[in-house]
Amino acid sequence: MKKIIFCLLLLNAGYADAQIDGVRALPLDVTLRLNAMEYAAKYADVEGSPFLANDYKKAYVRIKGGQSFLAVPVKFNVLNNEIWFKQKDAEMILLKTDSIAYLNNPDDTFSVVALKTGYPDIGANTGSSLYQVLADGNVQLLKYYKCNLIEIKDMNVVVGRKFEIVPEYYVFSNGSLKKIKNSKKSFKEVLPALESKIDAAFKTLTELTPEIDMIYIVNQINK
Repeated sequence: MKKIIFCLLLLNAGYADAQIDGVRALPLDVTLRLNAMEYAAKYADVEGSPFLANDYKKAYVRIKGGQSFLAVPVKFNVLNNEIWFKQKDAEMILLKTDSIAYLNNPDDTFSVVALKTGYPDIGANTGSSLYQVLADGNVQLLKYYKCNLIEIKDMNVVVGRKFEIVPEYYVFSNGSLKKIKNSKKSFKEVLPALESKIDAAFKTLTELTPEIDMIYIVNQINK
């Protein structure tokens, strides 16, 4: 994570230009060209967006196999759980993603969005599924963006459709991935060996929002 943040600081300071890595393009075997206009037309009547953010962000990108790239314009399609990026004005899908990181707000170095694959299968999620890393350490707090396409009804008549994003939270520790809720009971169920640290963390918790609370608890556990 420290390496990712350092790369983002370099990127934000202007050490990488708007082209992919300033020099290199991503290998063809990890990309898939898409028709963005056709995709947009498919969901033109749907309220909301299938993207975490609609605009492209300059990102640090690492692909499976170890190659990394700076200043890749990316956006996260949460409906399909995939990364879109621009390469020479073409919009592409990134395959074989290992990790992605970008600043959600270029003026705020604390607004890092870090996305990662490679976690164990759980439910419908696989090792290729992208999670946002909210807290890092021996225990990781992960967020999965589940995006549903739902019908809007009026008097039982379908009058439209909308995207609905439902966040799911997980902890990853000692090679195990488990779903978690924002409660002391849930933390103790998924991390039984850390019960004393969980008790101590909850004693100092100032309740804000469920997500911020969980980030605080995991950061305290990792101290």
